[in-house]
Amino acid sequence: MTDAGGDRNPGDAVTDAASSGPVLGTAVRGDLVFELRKALPGPGAPIASVNYLCSACGPGDVDAYESATLPSGFEREALRETLAARAILRAIPDAQGEPRDLDVLPSVPGAEFQLGAAPQGGTLLEGKWAMVDLHSDRTLEWNAGDEIHEIGDGTVTYIAFLIEKGTDPATLEELPLPTGWTHSVRTLDAPLSLDARGLPHVFLSLSDKHLWQRVE
Repeated sequence: MTDAGGDRNPGDAVTDAASSGPVLGTAVRGDLVFELRKALPGPGAPIASVNYLCSACGPGDVDAYESATLPSGFEREALRETLAARAILRAIPDAQGEPRDLDVLPSVPGAEFQLGAAPQGGTLLEGKWAMVDLHSDRTLEWNAGDEIHEIGDGTVTYIAFLIEKGTDPATLEELPLPTGWTHSVRTLDAPLSLDARGLPHVFLSLSDKHLWQRVE
């Protein structure tokens, strides 16, 4: 993920201007996503959490990330790669009493992990998938000509935007899906932008840590 001043071409896709929080960072296809998670007690458990992302981290920080001593209650998520053409992440207003940033890696100046998502709860499907409701202000963009991977049950559709590091996107077709769900691949005729106005819904593969966002 690049920092808030990272290069991008706004003309490549339409971005919903309603999302106007401070930009924490912009990831482009292939960028690694470094994420720390702290589970929260309450009615949303075990899904409810606060999630922090490092916009300044890159491939050279992988070893430090995987060996870092984490603050109490935190765990590191598996490294993921950005599958969307661009993912623009903005600050969310409610930290739920938790810090807004964390200083974990000595090699990265400042408090490099910033609060970027707060899953509120969700539904587990067949013990292998989770449908998650979360607070996260982000815009996902794809260009015309991009190939996208979709899954759905005939009533809702989700598009893959993050995949576990080292995954060949073609293998997404082989994932065992919940009963009644199907996978499809299509090439976009026009730019596509997903912006859920701070309240996206995601589909999570618990075994492979891929993330899919619902088309609203």
